[in-house]
Amino acid sequence: MAILDRTGRVYPPKTPLSEVGTNTSKGFTEWLSKAITDREPLIEDLAWLQARNSRIVGAAEQIADELERWRDVGVDGINVINWVIPAPSRSSARR
Repeated sequence: MAILDRTGRVYPPKTPLSEVGTNTSKGFTEWLSKAITDREPLIEDLAWLQARNSRIVGAAEQIADELERWRDVGVDGINVINWVIPAPSRSSARR
């Protein structure tokens, strides 16, 4: 995950979140500021937590249960991205 400033420059990983002057990923930065209370959160903390905590894998019921937990703690929007996009079958290609 990269966070850009208003000129398009990527913030270095050791940048404190308090120095981030952009609305990009604003919800993530607010979330991290509440999650890390013993020190100043950094951009690298955001990248690490985002990569670690934003994936759900499992059976349909397990995924639904996890999404309900996220909703219960205040998550109000989710982007779903396919990990693998299947190739079209031969029968589809003939149409």
